[in-house]
Amino acid sequence: MNAIRTCWLAIAILASVLSAASAVAEDWEFRPDLGGALDNDTHLVWAPLASTWGGGASVNWAAAQAGCDQLAQQTQLSGWRLPTLDEAQTAVNHNAWTYFNEAWGEGDPACWTANKEGKKSWTVRFMTGVAAMLNAKNGLANFRAVREIEYWTYREDLGGWLDHHTGLVWGPTSTTWSGAGWSWDAAMLFGIPQYQQMTGNPNWRMPTLAEAQTAYAHNAIVYFDQTWPGTGGGFLAWTSDVDGRKRAWAFGMGPGNTMAVSKASSLWFRPVYRP
Repeated sequence: MNAIRTCWLAIAILASVLSAASAVAEDWEFRPDLGGALDNDTHLVWAPLASTWGGGASVNWAAAQAGCDQLAQQTQLSGWRLPTLDEAQTAVNHNAWTYFNEAWGEGDPACWTANKEGKKSWTVRFMTGVAAMLNAKNGLANFRAVREIEYWTYREDLGGWLDHHTGLVWGPTSTTWSGAGWSWDAAMLFGIPQYQQMTGNPNWRMPTLAEAQTAYAHNAIVYFDQTWPGTGGGFLAWTSDVDGRKRAWAFGMGPGNTMAVSKASSLWFRPVYRP
C-alpha cells in the first residue's frame, strides 16, 4: 500500500512540474529577432543579464543605464532601458527566472531597476523576487535591460506585415492581385493556392476568425492601409471558419464586424502565414 501511495505521489509531483513547465512555455517565448525573451502577457522583451552579453556584472546605477544604450548598439534594436520595479516584479510573478535560466543558465544576482528614491535605487532578484535598495552611486549590481515592441513591422522579405505579438504575417487582400471577389470554396480551393504560387510561398493560408479578430484588436488596418491603401478594410473578407455546411464566417478588418454569410457570396480574402 505504501508503495502504491509513493507511486501516485511521484506521478502527482511529475504532473505538477510538467504543468508548470507548460505554463512557462506558453507565457514566454525566446525571440532572438526581438533581442531576448518575450513575455506574451506584458509584451515586454527581456535581455539576458548584462554579465552574459558583456555589459558588466557589477556596475552602479548610471553605468547600468548607459549599458542599455550599449546593448542597443550591439543588437541594433532600439528602446532598451532599465525595467521599472513594477515590471521586474511582474516578470518574477510570471516565473521569468525559470525561463531565463533555461535560456541562458543564469544565476540570481541583484539587478538594477529604473526606480530611484533620493540617493538609492531599487534592485530585484528574479529567482527569489527579493527587492532591495542600493546606493545608486556606490552600490554595485547586475542589470537586465527590457524593451517594448511595436505590434507591427512591414517585412518585404516575408511578404507582408508581421504582427510581433502573434508571429503571423498578413498579406494584401485578394483585390490587389486578382481584382475580383471569390466564393468561399473558390478562395480555399483556388485563391490561396494561386497566391502561394505567385509568391513562391506554400505556407500562405486563410486566417481563422480568431486570428482576424486579434489582428483587428492590434489596429491592423492602420498599418495595412499604409502599404495597401483602400484594399478592403471596410468590407467583409473570408476566414477559414465555417458555420454549418452552407455558411462561413467573414470579418471586416476596418469596422471589426463579424458575419456568417453564404459560401456562395463573393468576398475578398487576406492570406496569412507563420514564418
